[in-house]
Amino acid sequence: MTRWLIEFSDIQVIRPTDLKNLCLSCKSLRNIAVRQLYRQVELEIGSEDDLKISAFLNRNNPGLEHIRVLVLNSAHSDYPRPVRIVPRSESPSPPPQLPPPQPGNLPGLIPAQPMIVNGAGGGLPPPPPPPQPAMMVHQEPRRRPAREIILRRWSPVHFTVRLLIDLLPENILHTVYWNHDEDFSVDNLVLLCRKQKKLKGLEVGPLDKSLNDALDQHPDLIKNLTELHALKFYPNNLVTLQACHRIMRDTPKLDELWIKSVFDDWLVRRTTDDSDETPSQSWNDESNRPGLITSTLFQDKLPFQQCQPMALRALSLHKINVRWVAQTYMRVIDFPSLEVLTVHACGGADALFAEMAKPAKRPRKLQELVFVHASEGRGPTYVLSALENFLQSVSSLKNLCVIFFDGDRLPRVETICNHAATLEVLMMHSAEPISYSVDRYYSKTDFGTLCRQCTKLRELAIGCPSPKLLDAHLSSNFTDYIVSG
Repeated sequence: MTRWLIEFSDIQVIRPTDLKNLCLSCKSLRNIAVRQLYRQVELEIGSEDDLKISAFLNRNNPGLEHIRVLVLNSAHSDYPRPVRIVPRSESPSPPPQLPPPQPGNLPGLIPAQPMIVNGAGGGLPPPPPPPQPAMMVHQEPRRRPAREIILRRWSPVHFTVRLLIDLLPENILHTVYWNHDEDFSVDNLVLLCRKQKKLKGLEVGPLDKSLNDALDQHPDLIKNLTELHALKFYPNNLVTLQACHRIMRDTPKLDELWIKSVFDDWLVRRTTDDSDETPSQSWNDESNRPGLITSTLFQDKLPFQQCQPMALRALSLHKINVRWVAQTYMRVIDFPSLEVLTVHACGGADALFAEMAKPAKRPRKLQELVFVHASEGRGPTYVLSALENFLQSVSSLKNLCVIFFDGDRLPRVETICNHAATLEVLMMHSAEPISYSVDRYYSKTDFGTLCRQCTKLRELAIGCPSPKLLDAHLSSNFTDYIVSG
């Protein structure tokens, strides 16, 4: 029996339902399956169902000590509602009134990946959801809710998060995520760093007060996190940006950096001081000087012309203008050492790819590239040409994801086949600039060439002709397209 259990422990069981059934089978199987079942736990907080978390935090729960990733979601999300774009010739129909979600029940064994303990009901009921949009755009900013209402609603949430941090076993968590539609408590963040000293990843987003005061009171707060190597920053004001710099300065083993600018987001502009004004200097880099993001986050490396670049393994840039990246990021970060690169909705991305195509800045170890391009004044042609030149200059990609929301064509197949010896995951998406609903796809010849040369592909997400359900003949475009691959 013991030998069979040892062999079973090497089998990969992914579905949470199967893991839960194994835990209910016998004690021996439970001791094996509970580790994977509880590895990633997702909690929904902010409603009356928070009372059920006490059952989850029971000391007799055998899975608490196996939690490594904790995801905290809000039951009341206030992100801007998506809207449906309707042509002028059509008259918009009223949105259907969907029934509100019902509160969930706590199961006997709580599943993971993802696990939702609380339902969305209770507390302040959210407004009825809108219909499924034809395209996702941001609505005009609504009036900010009164500060008293926000504090009244989020004080119980801060208490629930503090209860979680207090009652969880110490030094077990590796990463804690939370949605950034509302401010996170600085006191809870400090308590998390003090009780979970084996954290490998740390997020710093919109906070309810200044984190700099807490770092002054606890100067060794970040230094005690000896295994910390990944940082995710979501700065929404200059005070938070300064705190991010101090955290990055006290992280000597940093190899993963995530920067997402949320200064233009109306929701996270709110601070505890309503008199906080945006500085006159631009957040993004300019032609003659670095912006507030780079000059504050990397202020210990000024001037950038003489600094020692940081050796990072992974870099993610979101909603940051990289038009003048040659004067800032290219001098602060050692791009040849990158293995993972994510560029999401960044203006001036063609300048970034043009700089990385140069021999001195070429990331020769790059294994994963994720590029999402939104509409830009110069059009997608410049960005697509720069991307193709960069894909020709490197030949080691294993994962490639390219999404164009206003592209007139897809990248050439020759540039993708340049990575045929290593490419395992490929995702290509490009929609028409006007409708955003019709995907562009490769010709049958190009698609067949792609499938024949990239022999190591195990995941493929790509556009194809629309199938005709009434056409059962092999001469249909969809059938010919699939057969060609």
